[in-house]
Amino acid sequence: MRDLLKAIFKTGSGSAASLALGMVAIKIMAVILGPSGVGLFSLLRQTQQTALTIAVLNGQMAVVQGVASREEGTRAEYLATVLWIVSVIGGSVSLAFVIFAPQIARWVVSQDDAQTVLMIRWLSVTVLLGAAHTYLTSLLNGYRAIGRVALVQVFNFGTMALLAFPAAWLAKVGYPLAFTGLLTASALTAAGVSFWFAFRSGWLAWLWEGVRRRFSRTAARHFFYLAGTMLITGFLGTWVPLAVRALVARQFGLHGAGIFDVAWTLSMAYVTLILTSFSTYYLPTLSQTVDPGARADLIRRVLRLAMLLMVPLVVTVITLKPLVVKLLYSGEFLPALHIMRWMLIGDYFKVVSWVFSFTMIAYADMKTLFWTEILWGGLTLGGTVLALRGFNSIQGIGFNFLALYVAYLAYTFFYVRHRHHLILNRLEVLQWLVGLVVVIGASVQTWNEMQVHWATAAVWISIALGSSWIALSNAERVKISQMLSRRLKARAYN
Repeated sequence: MRDLLKAIFKTGSGSAASLALGMVAIKIMAVILGPSGVGLFSLLRQTQQTALTIAVLNGQMAVVQGVASREEGTRAEYLATVLWIVSVIGGSVSLAFVIFAPQIARWVVSQDDAQTVLMIRWLSVTVLLGAAHTYLTSLLNGYRAIGRVALVQVFNFGTMALLAFPAAWLAKVGYPLAFTGLLTASALTAAGVSFWFAFRSGWLAWLWEGVRRRFSRTAARHFFYLAGTMLITGFLGTWVPLAVRALVARQFGLHGAGIFDVAWTLSMAYVTLILTSFSTYYLPTLSQTVDPGARADLIRRVLRLAMLLMVPLVVTVITLKPLVVKLLYSGEFLPALHIMRWMLIGDYFKVVSWVFSFTMIAYADMKTLFWTEILWGGLTLGGTVLALRGFNSIQGIGFNFLALYVAYLAYTFFYVRHRHHLILNRLEVLQWLVGLVVVIGASVQTWNEMQVHWATAAVWISIALGSSWIALSNAERVKISQMLSRRLKARAYN
């Protein structure tokens, strides 16, 4: 548990800083440009992320797994092989953005004027830089350089926050191409910093030994085996949100896309903070764990910690969501609360299901992962079309999100129970149910609120913190109390 907490602290602090910097950038855009500007930027950014998924074959996990599971000699061969593959495919995707920019612009933004086409064309540069950044940070993660991965994130989003004002101002006066420049600058910074960290640590020494000689068909087959399925799942994971945004933009314009982006971003941002913090430790460790008993113990430890953290976190966001929207965006974006209230409940199901679903990646059960993600993507798009076309309601997308993750949790629990023989005891099940009751209770009482009622929020946050505190063992409570006491004394002394 100590190693897990240490890894989570390192990655979590970096992710929290990155999240804060990213929110600063979006706040600046929201104030200067309003929902329409945020909607356009979100469409461009999601397009970049979708293209990047294809450019690297969504091979981040394959690189991490390859580095973590190989000895030094075969590790260099594997990394060189993957570099060749990413270079060729990344270059091809970038070229496609140059050639097919009008068609991409028409589908994504529903516009194909010269300025919009130019924005799409310049995304090709961000895809190349993003591919380099993704490859290098995956390498760092594979070597367990968790702190340095966190720093790369901070530099990435720090650049975005630093340049957000000039980019938004230029977009406001008629130069939306500045959005693409902003994405390019942040990708360039991340690629440069991650290269420097890898180079200084000696993990790129094989580059000088001749990359060409290092190419291995065996390593390529292994990478394609893992990344091939991950490509489909990762593509769905980025393309589906892009398709949903594009559908919302067609139905409700860029203003509607901006409102939806607020709900989607806020419901994902804090969850991503937890998931990213866990994954840097959880995936490599799980991949190396072959003993069934040790594997079940690791899954249960991560699950328990996820529940302890998520209940207070979700309840805090639920009760303070009007303030969060106003603070991070502006009052113009408050209609997003109608979507968020469904999605925030779904987040509680999502994190727990994620703990179970990662076993598919760690043990390369690509067939199950493939069909799971195909089904999830299809149901997400189908539910979105039904909500928008059938009921003319953006709120329906939030309800569909909740329903899908309820079903996904049931499915992934069934999977780990039968594939890895994971059995939860009554206390663990009770802890999860108590957390669910607290989350639903807080959500129901604040369902239609457009402003924060501080007394209500304080009560529910206290209940959430209390439920997590009670779930701790006596030894854990003593350690936490001692740690807090030492820190308070240190501050008082200073």
